[in-house]
Amino acid sequence: MKTFDFRNEYLYVIFRVTDGNSPVIYCAGVNIRRFKPLTFGRHGNASNPAHRGVQLLRMNVVVPAAIEAGGRVVLHPYEQSGDVPRGESWFRECFAIHGVGEEFVDGIFPQCVHKFVRMILGVCFPSLEVPDDKLSDPVALQAFLDSLASAS
Repeated sequence: MKTFDFRNEYLYVIFRVTDGNSPVIYCAGVNIRRFKPLTFGRHGNASNPAHRGVQLLRMNVVVPAAIEAGGRVVLHPYEQSGDVPRGESWFRECFAIHGVGEEFVDGIFPQCVHKFVRMILGVCFPSLEVPDDKLSDPVALQAFLDSLASAS
């Protein structure tokens, strides 16, 4: 099994690829409590940008997966294993994606975190440019988000 994993105290994106015809496992989540200083007062009721970012990221994975699989992608809700963050402040989605493999994940994984963070912060800080080096390192991204939170 090969795992693609990006996680810190704010968010995570994980893909697990196994050999054969097994589905790719996709999990993404945000810590709503950690994002609260960044999102508070910058959205309407029931439209938290961090929460919405998880939902939009799913679409950014599913649509290309459907194209890759010739329109035959099948999603099944997947119960996460114990190694993903849990708790009441985490909003998460996990799916088993049938019809794609490691090549698909190799291509899409680097874009996932970039899109995820830019979707969330784009609502809260429309003119903010997130440096690319912060988006490729979970620790650097956490420090960057901490600095934004303390300045908010």
